[in-house]
Amino acid sequence: MDRSIQKPHLSVSQILMYIRCPLQYYFRYIMNLKVPPKAALAFGRSMHTTLELNYKQKVESHDDLAEDIMCDSFVTDWDKFSPIVEFEDEEDPAEIKDTGVELVKSYRKNVAITIQPVEVEMKCEINIVDVAKPIIGYIDLIDDKERIIDHKTASRSPDIKKITQSIQLTSYAISYFAKYQKMPTSLVLDYLIKTKEPKIVRLEGTRNEGDIKRFVRTVKDVAKNIDDKRFHPCDPESWICSEKWCGYWKVCHEKYL
Repeated sequence: MDRSIQKPHLSVSQILMYIRCPLQYYFRYIMNLKVPPKAALAFGRSMHTTLELNYKQKVESHDDLAEDIMCDSFVTDWDKFSPIVEFEDEEDPAEIKDTGVELVKSYRKNVAITIQPVEVEMKCEINIVDVAKPIIGYIDLIDDKERIIDHKTASRSPDIKKITQSIQLTSYAISYFAKYQKMPTSLVLDYLIKTKEPKIVRLEGTRNEGDIKRFVRTVKDVAKNIDDKRFHPCDPESWICSEKWCGYWKVCHEKYL
């Protein structure tokens, strides 16, 4: 899906970036400085492209694509974008690609066959009083059991907080309610884990009124800080403040020498 042309908006990823480090947000969205993607980001993109390809056609066909077609989709997307990736010294692009292929096979065999999508890449737009820009996002899929399902990739099994505290999933629940006038039966995170033996880990939860109020307060606070041009660096002891995890580390430290 082409998301390159959008009206001015906020997204959950922007909000989370600001929360992690306001100065990182400044470099990316105010100065429009772009840095080469890391392997994890490119891997997640290629996996997302493959699952989207499968589920979009499955809405009508009710059948998953053949395994080789899904694997070819992942390989094609990975080969297209890996040349611009900034790999770490210990990362082998060929090994990462092989891991992706095995994950696609495992996901198709054990997870995809259990899901019948009714909506794929559903655009959602949330307008909040006193916030000038809408919050725009895309739900990976909604299935016939009225579940919102989001896909993530990771190098290790996720903490339960990923499902209970995700403001991204809260935004999806709000959008679901706006469209269907009821809450989804559950929110699902399907993690595709890039361990030596690739595996799929599922987390599942719900949202309540308190979660929604917290989301609204968070968005209002972040939006006000952005409007007020409050862009300070994060705690230098934070995990994000390192050359490995932040693509803006060098320009940041040049600015704050």
